[in-house]
Amino acid sequence: MRVIMIEDHELLAQSLQVALKAEDVDVVRVWSDDRDDLLEQAGEQAPGLLLLDFDLGEPMGTAFGLIEPLTDAGLDVVMLTGETNTLVLAQCLEEGAIGVINKSVSFDELLAQIQAVLQDEALLTRHEREEMLSRLRLHRSEREHELK
Repeated sequence: MRVIMIEDHELLAQSLQVALKAEDVDVVRVWSDDRDDLLEQAGEQAPGLLLLDFDLGEPMGTAFGLIEPLTDAGLDVVMLTGETNTLVLAQCLEEGAIGVINKSVSFDELLAQIQAVLQDEALLTRHEREEMLSRLRLHRSEREHELK
């Protein structure tokens, strides 16, 4: 399976490309400061596993709004992020991401998790996923109640 990467940190992106290619993984990085162009570039690479950074820097902002069109294009989206807010990560799952890899782990662990996904191993159990989504729904419900 091809790995497509949307990552604004050049050093991490290049390091992952070199390491994955050394393991005979077809990997390509796409990047643009324009969201529509980025979606088009990534969509042209489908199908495949897309590693998507959550915080894409200026002027891109966050990955919200990118996940669903990327999954619709035939990509399996995995968030590759330092974000730790479980509500934010749950929203990524809600938008279609299949999992989350925290990039604050060691580089070897990062590669191991990517390889696990490539071998169809889940990053989250069904229970973990449902728990995160349930917390997000509860949070939204509580906020709506507070606003009334």
